[in-house]
Amino acid sequence: NFAEMVYPAIESPWTNLFDSAKERDVWQYMKTVLDVRDAQLNMRMVTGDRIVPVASAYTIGYRIVRAFLEQNPDTGVLEWTDMAPGELLERSGYGKSFGNEF
Repeated sequence: NFAEMVYPAIESPWTNLFDSAKERDVWQYMKTVLDVRDAQLNMRMVTGDRIVPVASAYTIGYRIVRAFLEQNPDTGVLEWTDMAPGELLERSGYGKSFGNEF
């Protein structure tokens, strides 16, 4: 999201790797492990496995931040880039379109 603000013509293919149906499924899994501190799990969210596609962390993270920016258009870059992840997620409203929140 920040890169798109600085470079509007940039194309970041890892931000749109799957459709909304797959996004819902990936998010259902990812939200159950948000507080897990495990390097192997974190790596799987990037490299993919049988549960999540490659770069899922990037795609979901991008969409969470995009939702936050849509819900909080007056929040400055310095504020949202320094915000605690849980607060950003909560204020994004991400997950409501799936019939649930985080």
